[in-house]
Amino acid sequence: MKNIIFDNLRQDLEDKEEYNLAPYAIKSKAAQRLYMGNYEPCQRRTEFERDKDRIIYSLAFKRLMEKTQVYMTNQGDHYTNRLSHTLEVTQISRSIATSLGLNAYLTEAIALGHSLCQLLCSFSFRII
Repeated sequence: MKNIIFDNLRQDLEDKEEYNLAPYAIKSKAAQRLYMGNYEPCQRRTEFERDKDRIIYSLAFKRLMEKTQVYMTNQGDHYTNRLSHTLEVTQISRSIATSLGLNAYLTEAIALGHSLCQLLCSFSFRII
């Protein structure tokens, strides 16, 4: 039995992107996957939405909770961790992307991935 609600969900989302995003925005339909054997596209999510979800559910992303976000200040003793900082940066990025007519899912994936790269780079410098 086919699920009528979800059969064309991804296609509907991609059509909305074509209509709602700016002409210079990257559309999910244009995403290409390299080095992924046996890859099957999701019928319910766009490619960039799927990328964002992969990062959020990764073990590396969960490790951001254990890392302290260090900054110098003369006032207060408010400390935050890398996870909360990453979520704040991601939300700001999404707001800016939406305002400019860009792909918000792609922007979120980039912002989340950027924080993971910072974490991995800082770790690699310690072991060298």
